[in-house]
Amino acid sequence: HESPSQLALPMKVVDLFGAGVPVCALEYGCISELVREGQTGELFSDAAGLALKLDLLLEGFPARSEQLDAMRTHVAEWRALGWEETWREVAAPVVLGRGHGQR
Repeated sequence: HESPSQLALPMKVVDLFGAGVPVCALEYGCISELVREGQTGELFSDAAGLALKLDLLLEGFPARSEQLDAMRTHVAEWRALGWEETWREVAAPVVLGRGHGQR
């Protein structure tokens, strides 16, 4: 689903990341803050774009899935970040008006 405000991040994506699953998500507003294209998932804007992404991701599946394996690794890294590290690296610079990642 798409966020009507273009500002909300879908909890479904967070739930899937929590389970270690990369996602294909509808591209809108702020979704790229959560889904890193080619790393934690893929973004698409229409049905044809979704079909193309799935075709590329599933090429050679299940015998060969390097791209999916790499995405799973990135999702695992995302999961390993704690609240404090995520705050320091992502939210604090915006909320406190400092450069990205500064302490």
